Amino acid sequence: PSRSDRLVHTRSEWVAAILQDFALVPQHMHIEVLDLCLQDLAEDVVSATALVHVRGPDAGETPAGQVPVARLVLVFRLEGAEWKIVHSGTSVPSGPLPQGSASATMARLQTDHRVLQAQLQESTRALAEAQQRIDAMDRTDNLTGLGNRRQFDHVLQQAWERAQRAATPLALVLLEVDALRHFMDRHGHLAADACLKTLAVTLTQMLQERPGALVARFGGDAFVLLLPGASLEEAHALAEGAVVAVRTLALPHEGSALGRVSMGGGVAQMVPVRDQRPDELVRAASAALARARQAGGNRVEPLPD
Repeated sequence: PSRSDRLVHTRSEWVAAILQDFALVPQHMHIEVLDLCLQDLAEDVVSATALVHVRGPDAGETPAGQVPVARLVLVFRLEGAEWKIVHSGTSVPSGPLPQGSASATMARLQTDHRVLQAQLQESTRALAEAQQRIDAMDRTDNLTGLGNRRQFDHVLQQAWERAQRAATPLALVLLEVDALRHFMDRHGHLAADACLKTLAVTLTQMLQERPGALVARFGGDAFVLLLPGASLEEAHALAEGAVVAVRTLALPHEGSALGRVSMGGGVAQMVPVRDQRPDELVRAASAALARARQAGGNRVEPLPD
């Protein structure tokens, strides 16, 4: 396989590859493949193990029971469009086998190989799960448990591409806690953290009945709602509902004219077309949110006509 840069799939292909390598030996060698095992260890990792009898040019008529059983192991990994050998190994007993022990030795080698394969599969699975946990942590806001900005950007890109292909609308709502800095000055950082956690739960509950929607933490005092397929009117109504729900919580806010925690929101909606970028939708919602902030918050502003 190393000479042809291809992955073998059958016993005959494996035998042909081995014979091709041993054909380089100046004197005749007899090779008998006793067993071949191909195993998928992961989507991009494959192992190939062969048990073989190898007789050198001076072996003569050596009884089969005294011919060493060699184990050839190759591990391939897919890199780009090519399978590369990342591990190779050969093991041969140090001396001749006792009469009648060849079959037992081969069975033991096969058992050892299965054990090693199981261990490698378990290690590969554990590594994959660990990587998934790391990826999830990398895209999760530590405070609220919502997706963070990285997760939002990832989902937005996917939703944008789907909407562009299907020519369907994509709406976005940016929500910002009014005067959060004054809240922290009056109530402290721990109270602010508790407030943000409560708002995260409230917003998540609002989107439970909307498949495909995403709520994420956009920044220190801001949350974002991504609404595939929503019209501007639907998104505006949902944003208004969020503002009312937060106000109804009646969380004390001594630094606010209302005396309670409130939010302002900006809404934007687009049907993505070619040459547009998803950050245009974000900028439009940000501009709408800025108008809500300038008007004192506790309200929702749409994308202007």
